Amino acid sequence: MLDKIKSVFGDIEDLATRLLDSEYKPLIFQFLDIDDLGMEDSLYIKLNARGKPLTPFENFKARLVGCLKKLLPDLALDFEHHFDTTWSDLFWTHKQARFDQMYLAFFGVLLMNKETIRADANWSNRLNLI
Repeated sequence: MLDKIKSVFGDIEDLATRLLDSEYKPLIFQFLDIDDLGMEDSLYIKLNARGKPLTPFENFKARLVGCLKKLLPDLALDFEHHFDTTWSDLFWTHKQARFDQMYLAFFGVLLMNKETIRADANWSNRLNLI
């Protein structure tokens, strides 16, 4: 990516000065402290790969898989594979536009039926997996 940026913008005169112009601010960076999120390094990689924060579903999935890797390491890889393929296909086929919300809602219903959680819009953020 850096090579592509150089090939497109490399011949612009005084580019560094123009990019650092405090009046026009052509570049703005936002800092998100990963330590404050309490997430694994894998989330940092995914966050940077797309350039935007993860969805509540992606955070829930990462926490769930991370917990399984600690508690049931022999099953975690198989679980994660099914989570990303077979089970995802069920939701993707019918609800592509709302895939994350529907998949997360599915887990919410399962956990409510098992009385693990109560109906709450932010249950996935507060669920203690360990």
